Amino acid sequence: MHRRVAEGDMAAIKDYIMDMLEAVPKGRKLRPFWRRPLFL
Repeated sequence: MHRRVAEGDMAAIKDYIMDMLEAVPKGRKLRPFWRRPLFL
């Protein structure tokens, strides 16, 4: 199933990537990425 990428999806992905980049040096546990229904 394919659909156009919504801006909300892109924002969610960007937020996750930013969280991941911040969490790596801090050793903080990442929030579950698949909690949100994304197109991926």
